[in-house]
Formats: sequence, structure tokens, C-alpha cells
Amino acid sequence: MEQPAEPFMLPPPTTPLNRRRPISAQDWEDQRARIQQLYSTEGRPLKEVMDIMKEEGFQATQRQYKRKIELWHLDKNIKDAEMQAIARKQKKRKTLEGKDTAFRVRGRPVEPEKIARAMKRKNISEDALLSAPSPAATTFSDISYYTPAGVGPPTPDVPYSGQSIGQDLAHSLISYASSEFAGSPWNAFAGQSPAASNSQGFYEPTSPPRNTLFTSQSPALFPNSPVPEHVDQSQTGTLGSSFNQSHVHIGSYQKMEGMYRNASERNEKALGAGHPITLSNVHNLACALERQGNNEAAEEIARRALGGKEKALGKQHRDTLESARSFISTLFGQYKYKEAEEMSRRVLGDGERIMGFNHPDILGDMSNLACVLQAQGRYQESEEMVRRALDGSERVFGKEHPDTLKSMGVLALILYRRGEYKAAEGMSRRTLDGSERFQGNEHPETLRIMRLLACVLEAQGGHKESEEMARRALGGCERVFGKEHLETLSSVSVFAWVLYRQGKYKAAEEMGRRVLDSRGRILGFSHSNTLGDVRNLAEVLWAQGRYKESEEMARRALGGSERVLGKEHPDTLDSVSVLASALNGQGKYRAAEEMSRRALDGMEKVLGNNHPYTLYSKNHLLSVQIARAQSG
Repeated sequence: MEQPAEPFMLPPPTTPLNRRRPISAQDWEDQRARIQQLYSTEGRPLKEVMDIMKEEGFQATQRQYKRKIELWHLDKNIKDAEMQAIARKQKKRKTLEGKDTAFRVRGRPVEPEKIARAMKRKNISEDALLSAPSPAATTFSDISYYTPAGVGPPTPDVPYSGQSIGQDLAHSLISYASSEFAGSPWNAFAGQSPAASNSQGFYEPTSPPRNTLFTSQSPALFPNSPVPEHVDQSQTGTLGSSFNQSHVHIGSYQKMEGMYRNASERNEKALGAGHPITLSNVHNLACALERQGNNEAAEEIARRALGGKEKALGKQHRDTLESARSFISTLFGQYKYKEAEEMSRRVLGDGERIMGFNHPDILGDMSNLACVLQAQGRYQESEEMVRRALDGSERVFGKEHPDTLKSMGVLALILYRRGEYKAAEGMSRRTLDGSERFQGNEHPETLRIMRLLACVLEAQGGHKESEEMARRALGGCERVFGKEHLETLSSVSVFAWVLYRQGKYKAAEEMGRRVLDSRGRILGFSHSNTLGDVRNLAEVLWAQGRYKESEEMARRALGGSERVLGKEHPDTLDSVSVLASALNGQGKYRAAEEMSRRALDGMEKVLGNNHPYTLYSKNHLLSVQIARAQSG
């Protein structure tokens, strides 16, 4: 008789039977909208949210929920450091600008009484607010502020990015890159009018306008840390975002320069030139100088601040990295792109090792590097870098967080620069929609993306919608900033370009002269941005057949650009092309051809043979050669 077979037994479980599968990042992302609806929109307590989610099949610990709520910027509680930063901003803005200030934290309004109660509970006096040490947090991106209605000119919500003016200079190059379509939105169309006669041999180019971003404000827009604690901080005037370029005039920076210079001198006597507190004031002094367009002095002082921090704290200390970020912006403002790129890569590498790939500052560094690459015409590398930043920002903040929207704006800009107008339009519209819903119709970021969308639409021939968008951006800037503000002048210049493209030359000339006169008074007539306005006006004059006047303006722009930027900078080469067109219009074909060849050779050398602007330059040279041949 056969023996009965041994019964089949399952091996014992390797993990306890009651252990749930770990919750993945994707699981959280799938439930994010529902949690946000319950917790933020409906205002339910966390315990109730957890119970509802459990009933719906999603279960996590309270600690896990709290971690995600903080990561998603849904936290309803205002942290002590945030409240103290708000109180400092409130006091300083009232003292120095005479303005009342209202705040929002993570989109929720903060009651003024709550601020006062918090300071009373912490036993912090108003005088102490001006000299209080900076908090440890590097940024306060969840805080925005504005001037309440009825107490002064309206100020849109702006991000509160910390304590040092350097940090303000810098809500990041991202917003800088997306902010400026002003210096010369038509430069890539040198020598072209929308109604150019074929007998002249001119071809309507398909390349996007180029010198339209880095204008009207210093590019010192990299994220910075708060000012380290110092004994005389009350004299440094650390004002946070109230000194963002979008919201002040040049006189404010002159005032800040004096305050920081005095504080630096006092700290140097009391603590020594290499003390971190002294170096923080030196750093802020450099930023104040840069905001006034005094880039050479700013660079010298910024080098001193960075070198001192490297020596005192080490190259990889967080405060050193913040000074390095600010120094990058100084280099960028002087078109020293190679050195700016080297420093950007160093900061990104060191920051990743210290803070990790998904830290907000590192994501900002990625977008900053993308902007530096974009400025060199290296669009493929730039796009790859900003897509990396965008992916990280979406994971860390969500798809409609202000930092994510900024990265989207940079990507839209790069697509536009590459001539990928449909993709640029889609990204611009998505960014604009998010910015309007979450930041408001007249927030600076919203107005900037409007300018970009106007350019994208016009480049595709969408004249009516482009003009409407440009008018809307201009109207918003005039209401928010006033008619003479640099931000407003950026919108005037974009509107002028739209009019130019539509053949409305008289109106375009009027707008162009307004920009040139105002920007010349503010920045100086030798400033690179003002020279772009001179070049723009030369093109408008050319389009009206006023070739002699156009030549005079073009030579003025070219001479200035050669001195300020160098003979092979793309903006300088634009001026060469404009001059070639003016000469061609007067029948000076040999001189026009020489200039056109110079522009083409420069573009090939700087941007490569297949760059859109190089291809345009080839067409431009061909048109001049045709005109010369037809002349006999």
C-alpha cells in the first residue's frame, strides 16, 4: 500500500500578514486632488480628512499626511519664522515706504491682528523687528504681500523671498527671462517691413525676435539666502521683496546703496573685513549697485563678497552658494555668459551634493543655468535643463505652484526662441492660465507671460489677438507700476513691435520714441537695453523709407553695442544688419553687402550655421546681393 503523500504546505510569510503595501509617490499623487479639496477647499480638519480617505480606500498615518501637506504647501499653520518675516516686512515697508501691507500665506489671507498677537506672544517689539536676526529658512516662497485697496497705489501680490536685497534681486532668473520682451523684439527682422517690396529683395523671416528678454532690469534675479545675523542689521535696510525691481524706482536702490555702504563700513571696523556679517552687507551693496545699472562696480564688490565667504565659510557653505548665485547674475548682466555658465554649473553641482536634486533652490539653479545657456543660443541644452527643472518642480510643488509656472514660462520662451511657435503658444497659454488663476490677472508674472504670448502670436501672424494681448499687458503694467516704470516700458516696446509687424509704422515710431526717451533717462543712453531701443527705432524709420535717419540711428546703436557688448555679440550683429538695410535703401550696395557679410560671419561663428538667426542673415545677404545686381 502506498504511503500517503505529505500534505502541501505554503512557506511561512516573510513579512507580517497585517503589513500594508508601502504607499508610493504615485499613490499620493493620485489622491492629491481629493486631499487638497477636503483639506484646503472645504477646510476640514486633518483627522476628518484621514477618516474620509480611509473610507474611500486610501490609508496613511498622520505623520505621512503632515509631511505631504507641508510638501504640497497646504499647511494652514503659519510657522514662527514666517510670522516674524511677515512682521519685519510690515514694519520696514511702513517705515521706509509709508505703505500698509497685507499678506497671504499659501494663498490664505493673514489677519493683521494675528500678526500683532504673535509678536506680543513672542515679546518682540517693533524696534526689535528691524534688527532681528534672519530666520534659518532660505526662502519664503509661500508668502505674498500687496498694498490693500484705499491706502496707496495698488501693488500686486509678489512673492516674499527672504531678507536680503540680493534675494529680492532674485526671485530667480526664471522670472527675469520670462519678463523681458522689450529691448528689441523686432531685431531678428532687421531690414524687414511687413510690406517690404519684393523689388528690394527682402524676405519675411520666420525666425523669432531675439533681443527681447534681458532688458529693462538687471539680471540679478537668482535666489538668495537671508542676510546672516549681524549686529547692525537695522542699518542694512533688509527689505525683502519691496525692493524687487518690479516695484521700485532707481532712487530706492540709491538709498539702499547708502545704507549698505554705511553698514559695511561699520561692520568692517567692528568685526573685520572677513566676518560673515560684513560680507553679507558687502553682498547686498553689490546687489544695490547692480540694480542701478552700475555693473562694473557691482562685479568688483560681488567678487569681494564671494571671495570672502569662500575663505571664511568654504566654497560649499549655503551662504557662499547664495553669494555665488548673485555673482552669476552680475556676470550675466555684463554678458559674460561663459563665466556665468561655469559658475552656474559649479553652484548646481555643489548644491545638489548638499541639498539633493529636488530641493527648491536646486530646481531654481537648473532653470537659471537654462537661461544662461539660452542667452548663448544653445537652445537644445537649455531646453533639456529647463525640462529637468520643470519635472522636478511639478513633483515637489505641483503643476500650478508659482515656481512651476516660472519654469513653464522659461520653457515657453526657449521654444519661442527655437521658432517652435505652436509648442511655445501652448506652453504660454498654459502658463498664463495658471498664473491668472493662482496669482491674479495683474500679477507681474501674469503680465510678463502675456507679453511672451503676444510675441508668439504675432510671430505666427495672429495680429488681432497679438495686439489685444499686448494692449492688455501694457494696460495692466500702467495700472500697477505707472507709465514710467521699466516694467511698463517693456510692455510698450512689445506693443510697438506688434504695431510694426502690422505696418502701423507711425504708431510704432511713437511708442518706440517713448521707450527710448524714458529708458534713456532711467538707465542711461549707453546702457545695452537703451541701445536696443535705438536699434528698434532705426528699423521703424527704415520701414517708412526714411533711410538716412535710419542709418544715423543704426550707427549710433552699433557704436554703442560694440563698446558695451563687443563686436561679435548677437545684439551687435543685429545692429550691423539694421545698418546694412539702411545703406541698401540708399543704394549704397557695396557697403550694405559688406555689413551683411559681417553679420552673417558673426552669426555663424557665435550661433552656428543652422541657427534661425544665421539662416535669416543668409537671406538678408542674398536680398542685398539681389538689390545690387538689379541696380546694374
